[in-house]
Amino acid sequence: MALATLYSRALSANKTLPRCHGIIIDHKVRPESTEEAEWVAQQLRLNIGISSTVIPLVWPEFSDPNSLQRFESDARRLRYQALGRACKENNITSLMVAHHANDQAETIFMRLIMERWRTGLKGIRGIEGIPECYGMHGIDSSGGLGEADQKRMVDGGIPYPVEKGGMQLLRPLLGIEKKRLIATCEEYGTAWAEDKTNQTPTTTCRNAIRHILKNHKLPAALSEQSLVGLSVQMQERLKVHREHAEYLFNNCLLKLDIQTGSLIVRFPETTALLDQPIVTESDKSHARNTAYLLFERITEIVSPKQNPSIGQLTKAVETVYPALSTEVHAQIASKKAHTASIFCAFGVWFHPWIGKSVFTQDPSLPDGNGPEWLLSRQPLEDGKMREPGTCITFPPSSTAPEIAEQWHLFDGRFWFRINNHTPDHDLILRTLEPEDVRTLDVRTIGKSYAAPSSTIMRIALSLFKPADLRRHIPALFSRPTDSSSAETLIALPTLGASTASPSTCTWQIRYKKVDFGQRSAAALVASGISATRLAAAARSPKAFLSCGDQWLAPRNPAELKRERRRVKDGDGGGYGGNSSNNSGPKATYSVKRVRKRRVVELDGGDVESLERLLKEGSGRPLVEEQGKGLGQQKRREKESGGVSWSSFGDRMS
Repeated sequence: MALATLYSRALSANKTLPRCHGIIIDHKVRPESTEEAEWVAQQLRLNIGISSTVIPLVWPEFSDPNSLQRFESDARRLRYQALGRACKENNITSLMVAHHANDQAETIFMRLIMERWRTGLKGIRGIEGIPECYGMHGIDSSGGLGEADQKRMVDGGIPYPVEKGGMQLLRPLLGIEKKRLIATCEEYGTAWAEDKTNQTPTTTCRNAIRHILKNHKLPAALSEQSLVGLSVQMQERLKVHREHAEYLFNNCLLKLDIQTGSLIVRFPETTALLDQPIVTESDKSHARNTAYLLFERITEIVSPKQNPSIGQLTKAVETVYPALSTEVHAQIASKKAHTASIFCAFGVWFHPWIGKSVFTQDPSLPDGNGPEWLLSRQPLEDGKMREPGTCITFPPSSTAPEIAEQWHLFDGRFWFRINNHTPDHDLILRTLEPEDVRTLDVRTIGKSYAAPSSTIMRIALSLFKPADLRRHIPALFSRPTDSSSAETLIALPTLGASTASPSTCTWQIRYKKVDFGQRSAAALVASGISATRLAAAARSPKAFLSCGDQWLAPRNPAELKRERRRVKDGDGGGYGGNSSNNSGPKATYSVKRVRKRRVVELDGGDVESLERLLKEGSGRPLVEEQGKGLGQQKRREKESGGVSWSSFGDRMS
């Protein structure tokens, strides 16, 4: 009530402020809770002039709100989700709550007990997204894209839109003690109600701490004023590091491929993490703190998770910046610097990028091989491939229209809205698995330039290197309703490859919201494989020639004939294409005459690579790879722990 009183008076003094709407949550825990909620709503309407709504909480079946086990966490989750839905229904983008300084002190006390002594001591944040609403479209970092935004992104070369929007949670009273808020209500004649369960010390952990702070004499360092002061001090320290990390992020070279959800980044040099020479252990600590926040900004772009802890990012920081390792890990970090190891942190797969920099194609950027890394989604465990969030079923829209109208967050990275037009088939959205790739029969590429149904998806996959990026590409499958029949792959939506007609299904895709800092999405998102290029490949699959790991654009028959003549005469590297775009080892070729068509597998046995079939007719030349091909390249990568896939770099340009 104090918050409503203060805002009402501010609105009277400044008519430009937006009008507010009161939302009261009835937890349905106490018999008198409904009556109290209606009384508060009446006070807001009649005495303060604020319209209001009472929302009763609906507890899940088989849950007991009077049970002490998980009561606090369950009530918090249901409360914020109800608030989020109410804000969405009323087109509210900012939600103010009345947490005050005493709540902050209780939070710091709890985190000291739980030994969350680092960033946890910053306490409750004054501004953040609405918690407990992960995956709720229009509430959780989404829902703010207009038609103009989408058109601008697509026209700018982005494969599909990147989300915007989301709701903010504001806590304007965090610096004010409860006794001052009570005095404010008394000054202006505002009545208020208090939840009696907040005074029962055995109900929740917070209640117990509230009871201790109120009824026991504690050391001065644990007084409410000291705890709030500790929070302010930690927030100020973090602000300094966060500002420097943001500066580094805005000047960091990176390219995002939203078709595969992967990223290439050149991290800044170690010396850039601190504005003075890094000499002492204290200097290292300050540089590490900045590095943690920088890695948080970068990894959240492709991670399927939310809110990383420092512990989750420690391994990443000490591997990329071995000079910042603690003395205990210094020897291990030194070895990592030489082996350029592959590792996972915060749901992200870190892989050293070896070879020509993907950023040096721009003459305005510095040359050289900086510490560049390929970041993508961490491999899913076998048991988690069919969990909610990574496997979503869409029944026929005629039987479940509400599902077709909703946006669904897939794997924490992609938003999908899928309309299933079939009368008797379910559509399943899940990640692509190796077995799914094997079902694409590459031998169906025949004499005709009209590609078979599976060829377009096989070609689409072949354009994305390294092969590891294909492991978590969203794939759409069809399966008869109420049947245990095998699933049939019908589309790779993010790649624009589909064998399904519009009468079968339609979909919309958006990448999750990304904070690009001072740069635009168009500046950082790679154009990827366009629908035009994929359609050209489907019309003429035999003209897509493989050179090592490089896939060339379709060529007309006259150009192909000239290239074959060059190979036969021993000129250059055959179908190597433009040498200026090839960053990996060059492959050599020989021409061999064959009597009948056959599939040539890439050296190295990569089951997810597209076998090359280059045939213009019976008895015509078939190009085979020999010498320094993929096998030797893969052995070098295995020894070094790095990757050098030129086709990925070409797509990033």
